[in-house]
Amino acid sequence: MEASRHQPLHLHPTTSFSVLHPGPPPPTAASAPPPGASPSIASSYSPPSPLPAPTFPNVFLDINEPYTLSLIQSIFLARQESGCPYSISLGPCAGSSPITPPAPCTFQLSEYERVAWAEVLAGELFTSNYCVRKGMSRKAQLALFVRRHVAKHPGSCLGKAVPHTIVVETWAAFEEDAQVTLGDGVKLGVEGMGLGLVDRLKECAAEVAQTMDLDQREDTTYILKPSTTNKGAGICLIYCLEQLLDKLAELPDIREWVVQEYVPRPLLLRKRKFHIRAYVLAVSAIQVYFYDEVLVLCAGTAYDPDATSLFGHITNTAYQAVDPGFVEEECVMLLGDVARILLEEGRAGSAEEAGAITAKILEDMQAVTGELWSAFKNEQSVYSPLPGCWEHSGLDFLVDEDYNVVLLETNPGPDFKQTGSRLNSVVRNMFEETIDLTLGGVPFDKERNGSAFTKVFDCKVRGGGGAGEIRMRLIGDDAP
Repeated sequence: MEASRHQPLHLHPTTSFSVLHPGPPPPTAASAPPPGASPSIASSYSPPSPLPAPTFPNVFLDINEPYTLSLIQSIFLARQESGCPYSISLGPCAGSSPITPPAPCTFQLSEYERVAWAEVLAGELFTSNYCVRKGMSRKAQLALFVRRHVAKHPGSCLGKAVPHTIVVETWAAFEEDAQVTLGDGVKLGVEGMGLGLVDRLKECAAEVAQTMDLDQREDTTYILKPSTTNKGAGICLIYCLEQLLDKLAELPDIREWVVQEYVPRPLLLRKRKFHIRAYVLAVSAIQVYFYDEVLVLCAGTAYDPDATSLFGHITNTAYQAVDPGFVEEECVMLLGDVARILLEEGRAGSAEEAGAITAKILEDMQAVTGELWSAFKNEQSVYSPLPGCWEHSGLDFLVDEDYNVVLLETNPGPDFKQTGSRLNSVVRNMFEETIDLTLGGVPFDKERNGSAFTKVFDCKVRGGGGAGEIRMRLIGDDAP
């Protein structure tokens, strides 16, 4: 008999997930191999057996994106086959409006927009998201609070790892009632001053103009990014103030931008630019874990600093997918592939030297990640972790010719399908470990469990659990 949606149930191994059957799981069964795993990339993670947690939460699974949904479903299915007493309710997995999980669900695993935030903030529900996170998700906010942190801590690694960023807000240029403050606090409407759109945009971009005037290098390139978009949307290269003003005027609906100096000497692999996507797990309030199996995302087009096409410059997979030169096997790789290519191209004299280079890159990314969360630990108005909840983020790093890492942006709630099909075992293994660490209550022990997570930050904020409390408080009296 087909179970109705939202009914607490156990997943049955012989059915598709559109037909779910209630009832107890089989008492014992061998864990199945990861469905859809790449034949060339073996699944390297196997959960502890038996899991030590005596109580498992009732999970409401409601993810719109099929790539991630299928991976998580297969994980819960395999665990129920092996006797783990998870109870899963499957939501509609469609739409963008909040949905309240049915009783007795205690954890909502879904996209941010679908979360029943009233119940979460009332302490009645936990979720795989943090409610307040604009400090990480908006490029302008990220730049502002990193700059503030570096001013207080001049020795912070963020000072070199985050490019100098100028925030450009264009609200005053497009609002009819915008005003300009004159001397002695006198305000005058821009219309009354006779300012046209270009002049108003110049006022908004005054700091960029000053920076360009002070920069006497003729070949300096800047990159312009909308503050709130992702997947490479709206990004362009600019070489002069006129180009900047044209772009701002072209997109009046976007009112917040960031301008950064383009990293001039990126490390290339087979003459192609790349960036590194690192997945990070923030747990409760708060421990932060860096997932060591990072992805190396390459352009499909050879890098030419003077090229007008962006395919050689923007390495975001969603953008690259429309490049005729994009081949997943060549453009989506692992850090070990970087070491191999460095050796092949003669940049490293031995396998040991190549391994040392990539190990240092990994260590630097971990250090930058820990310092980034440290920068936000007291900034709860823009980033507020919730006890009992957790959240994944995707951090994008660039590496220059001297092997310095540069943090480009952070993406809470990342698009996992950019990983592609060949390396989907990376995402699957990460979710396996995430479920152990959070919903399964397995204490973090990197050495004993062979975890690919590395803890990079641990700090008690807003009444969160102590340093040793890794298991989230899903059931009981400890509400957030």
